[in-house]
Order: sequence, then structure tokens, then C-alpha cells
Amino acid sequence: PLTRDETPVREAKRDEFNLPEHAFVMAAFGNVYKITPEMFAAWMEILKEIPRAILWLIDDNTTTTTNLKAHAIKAGADIDRILFTPRASHEDYRAKLKLADGSIRVALLEREGAFRLLDLTQVARMRCLMDVLNSNDPIGLANFLVDRKAPPLDPRLVTVLAPIDEQEVWAAGVTYKRSQVARMEESKAAASHYDKVYTAPRPEIFFKATANRVSGPDQPLRVRADSGWSVPEPELALVISSRGTHVGFTIGNDMSARDIEGENPLYLPQAKLYNQCCGLGPFVWIPEEPLDRPATKIKLTILRAEVTVFQGQTDLDQMQRGFDELIGWLIRENDLVCGAFLLTGTGVVPPDAFTLNDGDKVSIEITGIGTLNNPIVKASPPQ
Repeated sequence: PLTRDETPVREAKRDEFNLPEHAFVMAAFGNVYKITPEMFAAWMEILKEIPRAILWLIDDNTTTTTNLKAHAIKAGADIDRILFTPRASHEDYRAKLKLADGSIRVALLEREGAFRLLDLTQVARMRCLMDVLNSNDPIGLANFLVDRKAPPLDPRLVTVLAPIDEQEVWAAGVTYKRSQVARMEESKAAASHYDKVYTAPRPEIFFKATANRVSGPDQPLRVRADSGWSVPEPELALVISSRGTHVGFTIGNDMSARDIEGENPLYLPQAKLYNQCCGLGPFVWIPEEPLDRPATKIKLTILRAEVTVFQGQTDLDQMQRGFDELIGWLIRENDLVCGAFLLTGTGVVPPDAFTLNDGDKVSIEITGIGTLNNPIVKASPPQ
């Protein structure tokens, strides 16, 4: 299990990676396009000056590897002392798992659908998924931490948890035209405010949840007992490091009591923040290329007694704001000590006559990430 206690550090065995026992190893596991000519030239000088030095790089593709070797020969370096290692399959999908013995582990999702556990004990003060996401190079670090001696895990034998540890969850509102219209309809008194914030330089950003209020895949999400009009809000969630940098993406469900917020905009915290008010998961996706916004679809499906009662879809190209823009406003005068998740708003809103009921099932699918499924629970109204 991963705990807050200091875990003894286990030194990785060099023979696991075919590294010479007494070599001085320079390792760079970031994307190879980040290697500048000046950087590579400095590495070549070190190889020539230190006979036992080894340069350890990622083998991203044949063309890149061939080009790097050619530059090494041109610089007069020994290419036999440049080692290339392949990335782990789908190293850009990170998951937080609960195993059959109750332990909590961090894993990568492989192309075939199996999980590969990360051995966090290889790096000091590496305790949980949050620490990996807050590192300078989450992709390279995760590739290094893969436990190559452990067999892949059958996904049927594990429970996928929400990919959150101690981070905060924030949300942006009125970032889609459909959301602007819906918010104006639900709150006639504040309609002009929602109309203005859609085009205003400063976006609406509010605190959504703490980690204990977040539900993961297949865990219940709650409708407030004192709400008669509540809906799910399917949203792309940005994963942000403790330095305020954009790390990756996951799926978010911003549960909202529309009647409470519509009654008075000052009730927004009560409409948004309560037990089991937010869904996150199933994985953290770190793509190597920018998202194709028009091609990234967000689909919401709601089942009642196994019958579809609502289905809607939008795409990221309908979103008014940019990712860096929203992050910039979130971190303005606001330190994210542990990092954060930022829900980016919804463009799929069920009709006004619809409200979630106890026993409903909500499914949110986003291109490239997967699907987040959650059952809905609702207690009896207070007397």
C-alpha cells in the first residue's frame, strides 16, 4: 500500500535494463523532440571525456534513433555507448488501482488493456500517483518506474479508483454556448451575469471538490436530497501540476443542482459542492501531441431502468476558452500546493424537464480517454 510514511528506497538493478555495472549513466527519458543540438553536443563531449559514461535515451521511432546515432558519429562519439530503450506500451495512461489484497497501486494501461504496476520505491519520496504527475517529466518517470518483473494485471482483477490523491478540484463555468443559454434559463434574475461572463476576459472559476468528495469509476455520485432538479455535466478535466503546468487530461462529471443555483446565484457553492458531487476517471491521459479539438467528442448517456432517457454529444471545438487561458486564471494569486484538476465546462445539457433520479446510470465518453460510468444515489428529502 502507498502510505504517507517514508518508504525505503530500492535501488533498481542495472541488469534489468542491460546497463554496465560500473558505468556512469546519463539518462534522458523525455520526448526526443526536446533534445536540442546544444544539449546533444554537450552529451557527446561527456561521452568522449569519460570512458565509462553511457547515454540512455528513449527509442521513440526508427528515424529519430537513426538520426541521433548519425549525429553521434559525426561528433566522434562511440555509438555503442548510447543505449536506446523502448517506451512502455501506452505509457501515457496512468491509473490508480485497488488490488485484491486491498493495496493501492499506481499503474500504466497497456495497449492490450492490461495494467503494468509502477514500483514507486525506486525513487525517494515517491508515494502516489500525485507525486508522479507533479514530477518534471511524468512520462519519462513512469516509464522508468514500470515494474518489469511483475506480470501485467488483468483489469478484471483490480478496481480502478479516481486518479486523485490530495489535489483540489476546480471547475470553469459558461465556457460553451449551450451552457450559457442553460444558465440564463435556470436563473432569470442573474441571466445577464451569465450572458456577460461568456465573453468577458475573466472566466467563471469556482471550487468544486476535495478528494474525499470525488467518486471514481463505477462509484456512486449523489443528487442532493433537497434538490428537485439535478443533472450531470460531462466535462474534460485538465490535470495540473503543483507548479501550475498542464500535465494531462481525464474525464469529469460536475454534478449540479440546477434548481438551487437558479433560485439564487449565491447558492452556487451548495449547488455544486457536497458529498459525492464530482466524478473523475478512469485514467490520466498524457498525449504527446496537442488535442484535435474538433475530433475530440464528449458524449453523455443516461440510463433509467437500463433504458436510455437522454443522450447528447458535443466536441471541444465548441468550447469558448483555451486550456492555457483557464489555467492562467486559476493559478493567478492561487498556489496549487498539491496540484489540481480543472473541469472545463459542459456543452451537453439535458432539457429543463429532466432531472436525475435515484438508480440512474450516467456514462461519459471522451475521445482518447475512455468512459466514466457512475450510478446515481439520492436520499429521501429532509423532513
